[in-house]
Amino acid sequence: MAGTTASVAMELFIGPQRHHPLDPDGTIPSNHLHNFEHSSISITFFLYAACAIVLTGPTSRPTSDLPTWGFGHPPSCPKGVS
Repeated sequence: MAGTTASVAMELFIGPQRHHPLDPDGTIPSNHLHNFEHSSISITFFLYAACAIVLTGPTSRPTSDLPTWGFGHPPSCPKGVS
């Protein structure tokens, strides 16, 4: 997530010559349009990582008493059924 934040900062604020992503009239300059495209991709990765962290939460940590699916029968299935 820190890498995507650095990527957005580099594309929008550090990379352009004036260190400002927009023209004085508020429009996106055509020669910096690719910077906005790259930063939107980085923001998408950031949102994906944030959602993955929030949705997994602390309850989905693996424990040692999980059944071995695929390497034998799980405890809840009868022995003849897989």
